[in-house]
This record gives sequence, C-alpha cells and structure tokens, in this order.
Amino acid sequence: MSMITGVQVLSRTRFFILFFVLALTTFEWQVLVAKEYGQEKGGAMLGLASSFGTLLTVLILALLTAFRKPLAVTKVPLVLLFLNSLASWLVAANFGSAPWAAPFLFAVASLQASLALLSLSIEITSVQLNQELRYPRVRIFGSLGYLAAAFLSQAFPGYLFVVVCLFTGIMAFFPNLPKPPVLISHQESGHLVARWQLVLLFSVVAFVLWGVARGFEVLGPIYLRSATSQGLMWLTVLILSESIILQIVDRFDPRWVIVTAAVLWGGVYALFAYGLSPWTVCGALMLAGFNCPAQVVLQSQMGKLFPGSPSSQAILSISGAAGGFSAALLYTWLAVGTKWGVLPFSIMLSLVAVPILVLCVSRFPVPVKSQVPVS
Repeated sequence: MSMITGVQVLSRTRFFILFFVLALTTFEWQVLVAKEYGQEKGGAMLGLASSFGTLLTVLILALLTAFRKPLAVTKVPLVLLFLNSLASWLVAANFGSAPWAAPFLFAVASLQASLALLSLSIEITSVQLNQELRYPRVRIFGSLGYLAAAFLSQAFPGYLFVVVCLFTGIMAFFPNLPKPPVLISHQESGHLVARWQLVLLFSVVAFVLWGVARGFEVLGPIYLRSATSQGLMWLTVLILSESIILQIVDRFDPRWVIVTAAVLWGGVYALFAYGLSPWTVCGALMLAGFNCPAQVVLQSQMGKLFPGSPSSQAILSISGAAGGFSAALLYTWLAVGTKWGVLPFSIMLSLVAVPILVLCVSRFPVPVKSQVPVS
C-alpha cells in the first residue's frame, strides 16, 4: 500500500468513526431523555445543553486568542471526548434511578457539544493540510458514519453507550494524519480583504446557511412521520443525495454552490407545502442533500484562506450554530405565539437568504485553482 493510499484510508476511517460516535451519542441521549421527560421537554433540555456547549467553546477560543495560542492540530479534544463518553455511559446507566444523574446529563451533553465541535474542526484542518486529499470526498464518509449510527440506534435504542466509548477510544488513540512537508499556503488571496473582514464575511454566510437549514430540521421529522413510517429509508435517500453531490461539488465555483443551496431550500419547503406523497418527499430530500455540500464548500474556502487553523473552522461552525439557534427561536415563537405556522416563514427566509448570500459571496476572494489531488 502506497503512502498516498494509506493517507486516504486513514482520513476516511477517521471521519467515519468521528461522525458515527457523535451521531450515536446524540441518538442515545434522545432516546433516554424522551423516555424520562417526554420528547418535547427532553428535546428542549438537549438543545439547551448543546447551546451552552457552543457558548463554552466560544469562551475557550476567545481565551486562546487572547493569549496568542490559537487552537492547534492536537489530540487533546479527542482524548477529552473519550473521557466524556465514559462519563456519559455512567450517567446513562443511572439515568432515572440516581438523583445525581439528571444534573450530570446537562454537564456531559454540554461538554459533548463543545468537544465535538473542536474535534471536528481539527479533523477538517488535518485533511485540508494534506494536498493529496480532497476534503469533500473525505467528508462523504462522515455522512456514511451518520447513517450507520442511525441504523444501529434504530435496532438497539438506549443500549449503545458502550459502543460509543469503544469507538471514541479507538478514535482518540488512532494515528493522526501525517503532516505534509509543506503546508498549503494561499497568502496571495489574503491581501484582498483584511483578515477580520474575511472571518466576519464567512461567519455571516455560515449564519445564514445554517439558519435556512434549520427549518428542515424542525419540519422534516414531522412531515416525514406524517408521510411514512420508513424514516430510515428516507434518511438513506438524503445521505445518498449529499454523497453523490460531494463527489463533484469541488469542481464548481463555491460562490455558485452556496447561493444555490438557499434556492434549493426554498424548493424543499415548497414541496412540503404542495403536499406529501412519496414523490414529493423523495424530491425534497434529494434537494436537501445539497445542504451538506454547500457547508463543506464554505469550510474548504475557509481552510484555503487560513490554512492550518482549526480555530477558524471552529468559528465558522459556531457562527452556523448561532444561525440555527436564532432560527429555532423564531420558529418556536411562530409555532407557540402566532397562528402563522413555520412552513410559510421557512419559504420566505429561504428567499430572503438568496440576495444576502449573493452580496456576501460577491466579496469572496477569487477561488484559487489548486492542483487536483489524487483522491
């Protein structure tokens, strides 16, 4: 096996395992809190814990920046994630029987969200630093890991924290991707706009993209349950759609891809409004499969502008999480405090997002044509 092939296998395995354990942890917590508190209250608790974990990550990154020690490519977050998975297993084993388990749920779920964000940022950066790897094609294996976690959780719900611990431990002590002899550098694109302006610009795009996608996360499960009981079948359609697009998305202008994502979200919500049938559901999920590739393109552009910086990837994810959280607050108000409903506003927000994204991407640095890696 050549070195290049070894790097390819290693990168794909790491992404598969990371997304597998992160998704499986989320699914297991959802099962446990729904059984104990009900779906609505339990979901709200997990959402609050995730938001708190994101806030914690913001503070960590701010402190690192203040002391001029930005987040580096290191195994520390993964080792901490493994320890947190062990704590999660302990809490889950005593959930509903020990009085201390409920308070600890919030703590471990918050740390899970924070460490997952930091670990994913480092993995993205590690892949982008290896010039023989195409990040979009590596990211496909993250989607497959998510799908594998969904099938396993469906078969054995509430009993899989031991699997989470096992695979998180494997990931923590897995070999890192080899560091390239020469880091990718595109300093020629850095003079177009000041560094802080670029970070702000990319953060706004992430905020809008994740915010528009939030409508599907709110409406999707409800509409799919109404249309069919075969949730895993439709999830497979979604994953296959985004996997196919990820194979070719890096061949297109990233600015076009990002704007198209918002347009297609409007199509997804329009299909839901038109009426539920196997054909409209399938069409909506195929269009929704464009969301992940658009986010991956944005992450790739951030990696080209700021090579070797996991902190920049984390900031991008935090901005996206903030956009999703803001949209969730809006949708909660619409669902509880008004008679308008969520779906019409999801369509409207998609349409409003298009000119905002056009304005933002028009100020992007011109994409640099890099050598096509063997991947």
